[in-house]
Amino acid sequence: MIFFMWADKTKQTGQGRQKAVWHYAVAAVINTGLALLYESFSHGVISLVMLSIGLYPLLLGELVEALLLRQGQDRYPWSDRLRLWAVCTFSTGGFLQGVLEIYGTQSGLLTLYWVAGAVLSAAALICGLTRR
Repeated sequence: MIFFMWADKTKQTGQGRQKAVWHYAVAAVINTGLALLYESFSHGVISLVMLSIGLYPLLLGELVEALLLRQGQDRYPWSDRLRLWAVCTFSTGGFLQGVLEIYGTQSGLLTLYWVAGAVLSAAALICGLTRR
């Protein structure tokens, strides 16, 4: 999850966005690899939430960055940071929920990750619609 902080590209240039697309792609591969590694030691217990943690940087990060790169418009810089934090929150929450599902336990506190991720995504969308 630390890798996401490296993907924080607040530069609104085309080259900065291209790098961010690649950073999110690498983050998706790392998350998927981490999930598969953890699943390999789970004695046959599978968690779909754990296996899907690679989709968060792919869909919320790389896809949005690619669309913004194609669009080429300046956005409020906090939009990128809030979206990055949303991806981190969703990935962390998905990983923790997967761990708890594999061990057969539950926690109501994991709902906070999904709520916080949704709030951060909504804030990123609002900031993204605001132009400089």
